[in-house]
Amino acid sequence: MRILQFTAMQVPETTARLVRLTGRTPATIVLDLEDSLWDVTDESHTAALRTAGRASLVTLAGTHPELFARQQIGVRINRISGPDAAPDLEALGRASRFDELDCVVATKVESGAHIRENLAGLRHHSVAYRSLIPIVETRAGMANLDDITDAARDAGIGWLVYGHFDYALDSGWWPFPEPSDPPYWERAEALIRRWERDGLGYIHPPYFRTRDRAGMAGILARLARTCTREFGILTVGPRQTEMVDRLSRRADEAPEAPDRMDEPAERAPEAADPAALARHVVETFLATRRPDAGFALDPVSGDFISPHVYLAARDYLRRVSDA
Repeated sequence: MRILQFTAMQVPETTARLVRLTGRTPATIVLDLEDSLWDVTDESHTAALRTAGRASLVTLAGTHPELFARQQIGVRINRISGPDAAPDLEALGRASRFDELDCVVATKVESGAHIRENLAGLRHHSVAYRSLIPIVETRAGMANLDDITDAARDAGIGWLVYGHFDYALDSGWWPFPEPSDPPYWERAEALIRRWERDGLGYIHPPYFRTRDRAGMAGILARLARTCTREFGILTVGPRQTEMVDRLSRRADEAPEAPDRMDEPAERAPEAADPAALARHVVETFLATRRPDAGFALDPVSGDFISPHVYLAARDYLRRVSDA
């Protein structure tokens, strides 16, 4: 199993510390220039955050080459069709003069042309990297799966990611489907079958309940039952990464243990009331998020609150209020 840990691109010393914390696992650290540097309350601040993040990436690569030498490190970049693409690629080119990147994760890929444009941009900026990993995470991308899959296969790309949270936001859903909901797995398993048919590996979206060991165990067990080739999963911090690494090794060593991995835990009781859940998400996100990060963490539950979840909850409350 492949683990990719998304890590917010912060000032170099802070990022270096976070990378070292994950050094005990075989995970690939994916430094994030996209969602973790997204201020959903002020888009002008988003631009400043991303400019600072690019500068920090270049400085980190130049001052901490030992991190890149002993740990697999990649970067998630913004969509190729947006204004951040060119400066992101330019920063990757500068950073990779010092260190080769393990992977470049391309967001919001919606066509085969987007794959080719990402590859062309990486060549143009002389980025040294081992693999491109596209994320399919919008309605347009899902509508063009055949085109994306064909282009990925033709380009020798080995993995595709299912971007569940962006897709849910783009689709206007609230609450977002959870692993305990049948539609969640219907979509995921359809992608697994489609991509594996063309020889591509599937990478699963993150599980935002960072303290729910049983739920994560259930997700890994279901992926192991469904996938016919090596699969991957995204994680959202060193602790969750260590949890996933331990669970995967435990399953390999003792698959028939009495407390074997089972189905994910049921959704929390408050989720039965969409409005109450939305209010909780909005209030918690605004109260706990840092000004230099796009994500927040619920201090009581330990749940990770992404900008996508916040925006969907906020928009749901507005729709209910206007009704």
